[in-house]
Amino acid sequence: MRVTGFLESILSVILLCEAVKCEQYHLRVDASEVVSPLHRFWRSTGFCPPLPHENFNAYVLSDDELQNIALIGSVARRGIEQVRIHWLFDLVTVKTESSDGLTYDFSDLDTLLDRLHRSQLRPGFELMGNPSSYFTTFDNKTQVALWKDLVYQTAVRYISRYGLAEVAQWNFETWNEPSNGDFDTLKVTIQGFLNYYDACSEGLLAAHASLRLGGPGDGCRSTQAYCWAFLAHCANGTNFFTGKTGVRVDFISFHHKGHSSSDYILQSSNDTIYYIRAQYPQLAHVDIYNDEADPLVGWSKPEDWRADMRYAAMVVRVIAEHQDAFLSTPSAANFTRYALLSNDNGFMNWDPISHFNERTLTTRFRMNMTSPRSVEMVKKPVLAVMSLLALLGGNQVQANFDPKPRGMGLGVLATSHTPNASDPSDSWELVVLVYNSDDALDETDIVQLSLEVINLPETSTAPNIQYYSMNDEQTNPFGVWSDAQSPVYPKAELFASMRAQQEPQSMSIGVADASIGTTTARNRPVLISIEVKLPGVNVLHICQAATNPPPQVTGVFLHNVTSSEVLVAWHGVDVRCLATYEVLFSINGTAGVYTQANPTQLLISSSYIHALPAEVLEKMASQSVFNVSYKIVAVDYSGRKGPPSGVVSITL
Repeated sequence: MRVTGFLESILSVILLCEAVKCEQYHLRVDASEVVSPLHRFWRSTGFCPPLPHENFNAYVLSDDELQNIALIGSVARRGIEQVRIHWLFDLVTVKTESSDGLTYDFSDLDTLLDRLHRSQLRPGFELMGNPSSYFTTFDNKTQVALWKDLVYQTAVRYISRYGLAEVAQWNFETWNEPSNGDFDTLKVTIQGFLNYYDACSEGLLAAHASLRLGGPGDGCRSTQAYCWAFLAHCANGTNFFTGKTGVRVDFISFHHKGHSSSDYILQSSNDTIYYIRAQYPQLAHVDIYNDEADPLVGWSKPEDWRADMRYAAMVVRVIAEHQDAFLSTPSAANFTRYALLSNDNGFMNWDPISHFNERTLTTRFRMNMTSPRSVEMVKKPVLAVMSLLALLGGNQVQANFDPKPRGMGLGVLATSHTPNASDPSDSWELVVLVYNSDDALDETDIVQLSLEVINLPETSTAPNIQYYSMNDEQTNPFGVWSDAQSPVYPKAELFASMRAQQEPQSMSIGVADASIGTTTARNRPVLISIEVKLPGVNVLHICQAATNPPPQVTGVFLHNVTSSEVLVAWHGVDVRCLATYEVLFSINGTAGVYTQANPTQLLISSSYIHALPAEVLEKMASQSVFNVSYKIVAVDYSGRKGPPSGVVSITL
């Protein structure tokens, strides 16, 4: 987005406000006034495989899921780092049975976890599923002991594979929603569930004392007995194996979703937390997770708002409201210990029945008319907005509207980041994220916002300023697809148009541009007029240049989407003032001339689907073997480039 275009858009909004009397506000952000820490407690998604669970491997190891995982893992700054997955033990089979116990084949689970690890994702490891349908009940002592050994073998295997430092950060969790009774072939009584939990706990502890375990991953409504029996067991029950009173629990997880309402999620969570704290004071030190905090129950239920910016803006609103309610004061944070909010939206849509409007982060098109069959993925705004949330720093700072918005979903999260003095790639920054959400309602509006930032730190040079915006005019692949009559099998040109609206729109304001009402001289206030559309998310990022340019990109991974498209993914660099990545490719060998594949628009996520240009396809048609080489370069706001990644090649 160019400055002139930005200026024109502001002028047009001013005229529109005069015509329709849109809301106008002043937002003042004090960069020096820290009100609370901000921990990125929302960096999680999840999914469940379709029935039958015995065919889980075909689903989760498919090309479709490979691409889905790569795109989820490409959110900037590891903005999503956990994928909570049901039925993982259905990927394991019993290999041998003897008097010494059971041995297992973990190869399918290995493949899935390797794919997550490659994309810098961790499993939310629900100890759920039934290898080869071997287990029948947890009221049987022998089977409880065998389950403990299964958990132990699993933990030891992945500590060996990925290292203790990695696996110690995994959230191991109980069987999902036990009160719903979905145990497949297992019969699990309440006492059996408690025996099962003790087996999970002791199996993990036998592998290493640092491994985390929580539960019950239930709705925890008043009538859901498994939840309350579980909490009573952890507080003062008897451990099946040790006979001691009380069983360790590292986090208490429940599921409270909305009814297409952000407020309902917050209120129901608040009620449950207060009840748990009152009934079980022994567990007052335990972290709280709402690891299915979705705006609506039923992932596959088609809803128009799940396709566009309404969903993205609602997710931001839910996160901001939880931060303000549970974590913005020391007393609230100490009481709630609210540590994780996860949206269970890592599913893949039921193509060709539905596109965009299910509870997913991406939409897939299974191009069954192509030979060979191919799968095309497009990122939805709800995935792209996670990269904007990832920009937020570790300190929430004071931000106040004047007048205070009432009866509307206009809100702000403002944060600062204090750099590590020993890290020359780190830098001071301020992020002001403004959202406008009316939940799922199909309403449009424009807020004219005068944004003032005061008390910037003393610096020798003026900081860089970047502006990001997302709304249904700029970031709407679904709208592009709908305007093209919603084809089940889009053409290449339509995929290019949809993907052109995948990322947040961005522009560099620079360090002093009075033409758009910005004052950014050293240590002086920043004042800028912006429009905040409904639904929409806007970010002002003020960032002091680091001493060093960006580091080298690592972890480059290539995948054939089609014979003429390559999914390029890499590990994003942890740089505060990162502007973009340059995806460079060569068809003349690894040492040949490289051309930039991605357009000049900013790309802050760490993946790109490269459709090879026509001239390359012509050359490829004349050769039996055709190689394309790629390397990635990180570029910061000052235009400084890091060293290129290592070269990775693929045969098409």
